[in-house]
Amino acid sequence: MINTQTERRRRRGRRRSRRRPYCAEQSYGDASHREVASSNLCRCAILLSCCFFLAQPVLVSANSFSCRDRSLCRTFSGCSRRDALFRSGHLCHGFPSYNGGPPITRFHWDDETETYECVKTNGTVCVHWTTKEQSPGEIQVGSCQRKEMGHEHCESWACLQDEADLCGFHDKIDCGSPVILADGTQVTTSCCYTDGDGYLVTTYRDIQKEWTSCICTKTVQKLSSASDSAAGASDSQKAMAEFGFSSDFRKAKTNYCVEWHCTERDITSTEVEDYVCTGFAESYCSNWEGSIEGTEEFEVSRCDCNFVNKTEEGHEYCSTWSCYEKGFNYHDPNLAWSAFGIIMASPLFFASFLLLADEDRHLAWWLLITLPVWAGFMIVTTFMGGVGALLITLAFQLGLPVFLCMGYKARQDCVKSTTVTHK
Repeated sequence: MINTQTERRRRRGRRRSRRRPYCAEQSYGDASHREVASSNLCRCAILLSCCFFLAQPVLVSANSFSCRDRSLCRTFSGCSRRDALFRSGHLCHGFPSYNGGPPITRFHWDDETETYECVKTNGTVCVHWTTKEQSPGEIQVGSCQRKEMGHEHCESWACLQDEADLCGFHDKIDCGSPVILADGTQVTTSCCYTDGDGYLVTTYRDIQKEWTSCICTKTVQKLSSASDSAAGASDSQKAMAEFGFSSDFRKAKTNYCVEWHCTERDITSTEVEDYVCTGFAESYCSNWEGSIEGTEEFEVSRCDCNFVNKTEEGHEYCSTWSCYEKGFNYHDPNLAWSAFGIIMASPLFFASFLLLADEDRHLAWWLLITLPVWAGFMIVTTFMGGVGALLITLAFQLGLPVFLCMGYKARQDCVKSTTVTHK
């Protein structure tokens, strides 16, 4: 009797051991080394895939997806809306092609008007002039003076300006102590406005210095020599296209500057400016355009001579001129919009995945609700965050089901291997 009970316990123990679906049992019994190695390799592959998945947002952020085509919008007349989007980084010629922003956000140029007036000549050209630049939010006033004189042109010059916020912007009014700017313009040290509760609020305006240094890089003589040596008189149009000028420069009778480079600095930023003459009179440039590269934005400028005067020696010169400047902020993809896609769209994606995997086909009509809403959230994520935010969101949504399936498959293989071992 005792022997019979002992035999029954041994049989039940063997049956229970056969039902245990643990991979650890592969290392016992008659399991082969190949089966153990395959199981370990599967675990390592899943672990490495999980590590790559978790590091994906960091890798995408490090690469940044930023792109800016600085060859576009070099002149005012050659800067379309599309060119501005490529120059600012909203659009890319290659991958990722789109970095968010317009058209879902407003396309808005920052504009500024500038006026200049000559106050002194040396008998040939203007050597001292005043400046005034004004945008909706600020004003800049100052003056410029020649530093080095070339042959019938200024070789280099420098400007000093005072920059101040305008109190009239956003319904603010002047208050506080008066300050006299470089050209005698009087502004106050602070701005006042009334808040929603009717209380008077004071904000101190930002008043700072701005320095500009310029150098002439090409004159009429240099342009003429470069054109003639490049191709000869018969290929004048081809040479002019190469140097960015029209053949109208041959109207010039004096050696004035037709191309110059400037660097503008304040306490926080630096701008690099390049200007090219587009209108040629006998002794002065009548029109010019500029490309300005700033820290936060790029700008293009168009300038026209408004009034012509004569020096003591009888040379005509531009005594007053004005410029219109427009700029557009640089753009870097806001990958934080991937959090919106993960939070809002991922639950709908997982719900759709479960509905597709469910054996009850009567639940399939719920896909008509989950999939369109999921697509809408993904479109918003792409428009606002660009392709980078879309990839991060898809990596999260597609990666988790793949890893779950890999884990399920590995577990099934583990159970089959265990069963075969104990047989």
